[in-house]
Amino acid sequence: QATRQRIELWPLQHDSWSALQRGLRDLYADGRDALDDARKIHRDDSFHNWRKRVKELWHALELLGPLWPQMLGPLAQEVHQLADYLGDEHDLVVLRQAIRDDPGVQPHRGPADTLAGLAEKRRLDLQRSALTLGRKIYCERPRQFVDRLESYWDLWHTKPDEPPAQPSQTSIASPPVDALDVAAPPAATPPVEASPADTGPAPTDNFPPAPEPDI
Repeated sequence: QATRQRIELWPLQHDSWSALQRGLRDLYADGRDALDDARKIHRDDSFHNWRKRVKELWHALELLGPLWPQMLGPLAQEVHQLADYLGDEHDLVVLRQAIRDDPGVQPHRGPADTLAGLAEKRRLDLQRSALTLGRKIYCERPRQFVDRLESYWDLWHTKPDEPPAQPSQTSIASPPVDALDVAAPPAATPPVEASPADTGPAPTDNFPPAPEPDI
């Protein structure tokens, strides 16, 4: 309740969509960039940074849910699932490091190595799942994403009791068929170079090969 009261005191220059537009565009663009970094660099910290951007998008969608609950609710759930994949992946990174560095593990090196190998295999599976789901969530360019949400906002204000029209095939919740064709494991093809947030193409299916377990 105290937080809600403080929100009322925030100094806002705009009380319309323009107050949200730039922040949402930057938030979505940052997530796309972090996805590209995770695909290309494939390091522990790149996935951890991506998780932070994903959680920001998740919380934003929770706040915007009333614009169209039937559309944005399921999308927020998918983004939450992506954050869970990345959170579990990071937990396994911590476990791997603990097994490697804990002196008490040395007398039990054999079982510890077995556990570390299983953890690493699961970690790589989570990375693949995250990259596949992330490509679907970030399939739009930032400006397209924000423009789509703005249309929901406009309809919500003008006709609050009437749901927006069904999304086209290019929306996140119903992406094109070729955007869903990502089941194959990561290939060795070099990834597409990252493009500017508002003009670059959507991420491609060419994930780098998963690294060998580093125990």
